[in-house]
Amino acid sequence: DRYLDSLAITGGSVGIQFGHANELWGVVPEGELATRFTPDLCEDPSFNANCHLFLGAAFAREEMWDEHQEVLARLQGVAVERRAEDSEADVDFLEAATQFLTAYKTLIQGNLREARSGLWELRIRGDLVGARARLALGEMETARGRIEEAIRHYRSSQRGFHRPRAVLELARLSEAAGRPEEARRFWERFLIITRSGDQDLPQVVEAKEALARLTQ
Repeated sequence: DRYLDSLAITGGSVGIQFGHANELWGVVPEGELATRFTPDLCEDPSFNANCHLFLGAAFAREEMWDEHQEVLARLQGVAVERRAEDSEADVDFLEAATQFLTAYKTLIQGNLREARSGLWELRIRGDLVGARARLALGEMETARGRIEEAIRHYRSSQRGFHRPRAVLELARLSEAAGRPEEARRFWERFLIITRSGDQDLPQVVEAKEALARLTQ
C-alpha cells in the first residue's frame, strides 16, 4: 500500500505488484483497490505481458477462473494480431506465458501430472516465464511430498521477484528435511528480506517462531 501510494506508476506496474504480493503473502487488494484487480489493469497505458503473467497466476491461486481465462484470451489475441501484421513477429514470450498460465491452472486444480508436462520445458528459460515455471515446479514437488526435488527448484529461484518466495519455501523445506542449521540460515535471510515490512504478517511471525525454536 505504501509503495502504490508513493509513486505515480502505470496500471501494468501495479498489476505486477498485486501479483507479487499475492504470491508471497496470499493477499488480494481490498477496498477501492479491489476494483482494479482485473485484467484491464494490464492494459494501462498499453498491453503489458509481464503484468498479465503475474496477475494471471494470482487469479489462478484465488480461483478467479473468469479473470484467468480473460488473461489467456488477451495473451493469445495479441499473439494472433502480431502474427497477422508480420508472419515473423516475435511472439515467443506471449506463447510461453500462455503455456505457463495454462499449466499453472492445472497445478492449482490438483492435476499434478498434467501440470508437470506443461511446466517442465519452460523451466530452462532465462526470462520471467522460466522463473515462474521453476517456482511452480517447486510448489508441485512440495505437493507431491518430494522435498529434495522441491528444494532444487527453489534454489534456482533466489533472484529478483522470485527471491522472497523461494527463500521462504527453502526455510520450510530445509526444516522438514531435518537440516536445522540450513533452515535457520534461510529463516534469517527471510527476516532480512522482510525487515522493512509489516511484522505481523503470518509468514514473518512464522519465521520468528521458527528461529526461536531452532536456536533453543
